[in-house]
Amino acid sequence: MQSLREHPVLGIALGGTRLSVVLGTVDGEILAEEQRPTPADRGPRAVISTAAEMARALARGREVAIVGVAHGGPVDAAGELVDSPNMPGWREVPLARLLREELGLPVIVENDANAGALAEFYFGAGRGLANIAYLTMGTGIGGGLILGGKLYRGTRGLAGEVGHTTVVPEGAPCTCGKRGCLQAYASGPGIAARAREAAADDADLLRRAGGDAAQITCELVCQAARAGNPTARRVIEQAARYMGQAIADLTLALDLELVALGTLAIVAGDLFLPAIRATVREQTETIQRKTCRVEPSALGERSGALAPIAVARAAGEREAEAGPL
Repeated sequence: MQSLREHPVLGIALGGTRLSVVLGTVDGEILAEEQRPTPADRGPRAVISTAAEMARALARGREVAIVGVAHGGPVDAAGELVDSPNMPGWREVPLARLLREELGLPVIVENDANAGALAEFYFGAGRGLANIAYLTMGTGIGGGLILGGKLYRGTRGLAGEVGHTTVVPEGAPCTCGKRGCLQAYASGPGIAARAREAAADDADLLRRAGGDAAQITCELVCQAARAGNPTARRVIEQAARYMGQAIADLTLALDLELVALGTLAIVAGDLFLPAIRATVREQTETIQRKTCRVEPSALGERSGALAPIAVARAAGEREAEAGPL
């Protein structure tokens, strides 16, 4: 870790709509940052070239130790090949290799949920803990696990993906092709879809959408729930209960100390967290109720910038254990 203490690291967050590059330290200090819209319609090479251009500009005149990448999609067990459901043409793209060729630096890639888990572990509510989970509640339901103080990736790098566990047998269709997945009920699009289904019986909710149920978004549902709309409140209660059920199952299986929640739990925690926590209490053993906390991410909006920095730090620690970086 000595070389990482002496030199900054680069972090790249690749999302379907936003591309973010940061220069920072392994202690979580952000030295410089730039964001641009992701040129997803131009294909993987254009996105990678743009990210590399941004990284070179931020690093100019500095000796960078390593590059960490948080990618919004599956990453293979070697951290090399990535897919992306949100960007066309991203099928088994050798992202790490292409960035190494562009930047001439070591590059390590993780999916964004794993990266979020590492950020929470190093810089957020998970500091000093050994067994935590980080779950996103946004466009999808992603999950990352820290077990025994180390990122747990599983056999193919897919550990922690609770979003496609079944909470309603033969329930609503999910984007993965299955039915009844947690993601179909508790993600932003899932919440909006469930509200659109119910809008025909709720004149107030339909009015809020301008008379067009297709215009109902998760944000609109949250606004309506805060205004007391019963349908919006019911949809959010359902989403929170299913999320709590999944967290309880994860806690029972892994004996966690903390489950940190991102996205909706940060911007609308007042709507979701009471029912999530109540469900976890109802469905876990007494000792686990006392030892496992369910909290919104302590990093808030900073999580996106710190996640790839945390990926770089974790890679540096692994290298330090094996020998000099």
